[in-house]
Amino acid sequence: MPESNGIILTPVAPHNLNVRPFVISNSAKVSLSAEARDPDFLITLDSRSFTVPCGTIVELTRASFELNLVSFKEQSFFKTIRNKMGWGLDARTKKI
Repeated sequence: MPESNGIILTPVAPHNLNVRPFVISNSAKVSLSAEARDPDFLITLDSRSFTVPCGTIVELTRASFELNLVSFKEQSFFKTIRNKMGWGLDARTKKI
């Protein structure tokens, strides 16, 4: 739910099908470091890329600001989720 005050960490193009997004508290601090054969690795955050040495610790926390989002009266979070997930649809009457 949009009012949940949580953070979703989502891997982009994971090379392992067991890697899934997960939800953490908005007050959590996440620390990441990478190990690789190369001395450096590339990190991309908010469309900006940086080369950093292996062993560098990157800490992720919630930003100190909030965004105002546009919402439409005819749409709601649950209506959108229901339509995308197909909840309440009878597959036997679904037209192909």
